[in-house]
Amino acid sequence: MVVNAAAARAFAKSPEEMVGTLLTNEYNQKLVVGVVDNFVIENYQDQAMPTYLAAPQYSFVIQHLVLSVAQVSPQEIQSVLAAEYAKFTDEPADVVYVEDNFAALLAKEEELLRAITLFGTIAIGLAMLGLFGLSAFYAGQETQEVGIRKILGASILQILSQLSKRYVGPIMLSLLVGTPLAYWLGQRWIEGYVYQTSISAWILLMAAGVCFVMAGAAISLNTWRAASTNPVDSLRSE
Repeated sequence: MVVNAAAARAFAKSPEEMVGTLLTNEYNQKLVVGVVDNFVIENYQDQAMPTYLAAPQYSFVIQHLVLSVAQVSPQEIQSVLAAEYAKFTDEPADVVYVEDNFAALLAKEEELLRAITLFGTIAIGLAMLGLFGLSAFYAGQETQEVGIRKILGASILQILSQLSKRYVGPIMLSLLVGTPLAYWLGQRWIEGYVYQTSISAWILLMAAGVCFVMAGAAISLNTWRAASTNPVDSLRSE
């Protein structure tokens, strides 16, 4: 038989010591000929259980047959298996692909990812619309001030910088609060799995940078429009 690393630990043996061990149950004895790494059986959130793989002593107890096939079409594989299976029984063959089983194990995580992506996109879109509307409101309120500054010799970039200052503080504060919170929530979620990864700092920094650029793009249109307006027109309207 072949056992996994969890089974070797259950017998308090290293993989090397486990090879050659004779295991006995109420029916027969099996010699351990190899130790493999732990692998997922049911889901990724469970600890790997002691597992052994052995050929059955009697052929009539075979319930599953695992095959490794060449890169051919699924239809061709199923037709060949169905023809061979029909030689032994009238029951139809139940063909399942390993990749489909793994996909089923991750089905809930895939649904959660789609939900997070959807609601995250909606939240970002609403935030950008809010920033765009807020910048349009303040730009309209400061039309006279912008006109006076331009008459006094202020450049468009100086006015643009002055109009954008009010947004930098709130945006930076939101990033300072949101980035650690996202890291903490991500770590709590990862801790629910036996096989874990880590959240790299560059991912959080990149996400924060993208949010900052998107926020800047949302407010730049209105602030640029206000800064480039002819001061004569703005003062006349006031």
